Amino acid sequence: MVSVYHGKLQKEELTEMVESLPNTLHVCWSLEKIVFGKGPPEDVLEEGSVFNESCEVKWRKGKDGYEVLVVSDKEASFKELSPVEGKWDAKNITTHLISLTDRRFTPTLKEYPEVGSEASLECRLIRLNGNPLLISPRKIAKPSGKG
Repeated sequence: MVSVYHGKLQKEELTEMVESLPNTLHVCWSLEKIVFGKGPPEDVLEEGSVFNESCEVKWRKGKDGYEVLVVSDKEASFKELSPVEGKWDAKNITTHLISLTDRRFTPTLKEYPEVGSEASLECRLIRLNGNPLLISPRKIAKPSGKG
């Protein structure tokens, strides 16, 4: 089961929401920087995502606040957000992130949170009415066979 919620929040409301989630990782970005780390971000920046094993909060800064999308593996209640109607379902998938030691790339990160320079990202492929719509990260892990 998947539940999806959408709405507009002010920066303080968004910050409060992401800080209330347990055991999270975050990735946030603006034109100047990308930040990937453990726990809630120090600043929500222009766009970003905070996720844990059961949900993800995505945002994008707009003219008068932040557009927010919550993808949750269980029903929830957010007074500021409305459920997005439709038949939602999800499939587990794993993506492999580039090695931060691969010399073909010049990553801005020194290491992935909790796992070092090599990682995979466990995700949920979210479908609306049977059609793939988005990929929602859930957990960063060491790649299979890497201990």
